[in-house]
Amino acid sequence: MRELPALAKQYPEWKEQGLEIISVNFTLQDSAKQARNVRDRFKLPFPVLLDPEDAAFLEYSKPPFGVPYFLLVDASGVAVHKNYRIPHDAIRTLLD
Repeated sequence: MRELPALAKQYPEWKEQGLEIISVNFTLQDSAKQARNVRDRFKLPFPVLLDPEDAAFLEYSKPPFGVPYFLLVDASGVAVHKNYRIPHDAIRTLLD
């Protein structure tokens, strides 16, 4: 959760360059209301989705992982980064 303010701050610049961020809130324990609360608390300017069955996490997560978990997908749909840290270098490479 500590990464969310940094993502929100960087998002306008990245979006202008063609990068889209989609936050997926995954856990069987969370509800749509809790996902909205996170979005509102951190004033997230990007979409926040709820994955109550953890399908996205189970499909894409590979160690090392933590929460939040970052999955960077290129324009052709290939996952080019999977980790629990913001992939600044990978994003720069993708946007260049």
